[in-house]
Amino acid sequence: MGEMFGWPQPWFVAGMQGMMVKAVLELLLVIPILIVNRHYFVTGFRTLAHLAPNMDSLIAIGSGASVVYAVAATFRMAWALGAGDMAAAHMASMDLYFDSAGMILTLITLGKYFEARAKGRTTDAITALMDLAPKTATVVRDGVEVTVPTEQVRVGERVIVRAGESIPVDGVVVEGTALVDESAITGESVPVEKSVGSQVTGATVSNKGWFAMEARAVGDDTTLASIIRLVDDATSSKAPIERMADKIAGVFVPVVIAIALVTLFAWILRDQLPLCSGPRDADGGHGRHRTRRRQRYPHQERRGARGRLLRRRGSDGQDGHRDRGCAPGDRRDARGWCDRARAHAGCRRDRA
Repeated sequence: MGEMFGWPQPWFVAGMQGMMVKAVLELLLVIPILIVNRHYFVTGFRTLAHLAPNMDSLIAIGSGASVVYAVAATFRMAWALGAGDMAAAHMASMDLYFDSAGMILTLITLGKYFEARAKGRTTDAITALMDLAPKTATVVRDGVEVTVPTEQVRVGERVIVRAGESIPVDGVVVEGTALVDESAITGESVPVEKSVGSQVTGATVSNKGWFAMEARAVGDDTTLASIIRLVDDATSSKAPIERMADKIAGVFVPVVIAIALVTLFAWILRDQLPLCSGPRDADGGHGRHRTRRRQRYPHQERRGARGRLLRRRGSDGQDGHRDRGCAPGDRRDARGWCDRARAHAGCRRDRA
């Protein structure tokens, strides 16, 4: 691929003498990439077999076709080099697409890696949010303050929050005042003063003061639990553009395959399939193609042969008989005719 950009190439793959080394080297380099990304082929061809192609099917077909075609071109190159046909070998070296297959798989794998990395960071953020919620809460039951797990707090119970403690659940302040740090939920760095009637959110921290609150939302109904659920759904589900791409792939892949098959059969019918042909002849064509043309149009071959004979022997219109019967010591006229050849040509005219 660097050759297209004019980048310098190593000496052992440059020029005609290095094209076979280049083909083998590219094949060896693409094999590990195919092994690492084999799941694209497994998933892609499985969904294709179930008539439900997706983006993995596109990846598998594109990269797989590139590798298969490049392998066939490598065999053509080796065949041509064995036959001593450097022109055909050079033409076959233009059909190496190992780099394209490797680039497709590498770029898509990098994209998947960055996506997984972003999801990992999101998961870490969710874990950090879950750690913000306190494990225990102080509630008033039968007029006595007791410490219970946060999961056991019931709606309507009176919860006590002191300075430095995290608010366990969502609720409303019913007694006391405090400065609450809500940066974990709202992003606001300045503490907010809370008094009777103010709404408080679970996982926020009381920096200063004391207050009693009535629990309004507990468990999965809290604001923190809703945020965690939304983030988890966003990271585990496909984006709208991905779903649209899968729908397009369901139509696009069969259409592309159909067009490719039509093109293949058209090449076969026109007898121009390059993968099935041997090395080219000196005149640039395939020997078996010229043989079939001779079988189909023999009169054209005879006309062509007669024209070449006339061009070699002269354009005097005598069908090359001016040398008929001439000996090395015979005298010739200005046109190159000897006596016996002139007599032979005269007899032909008399018979005509």
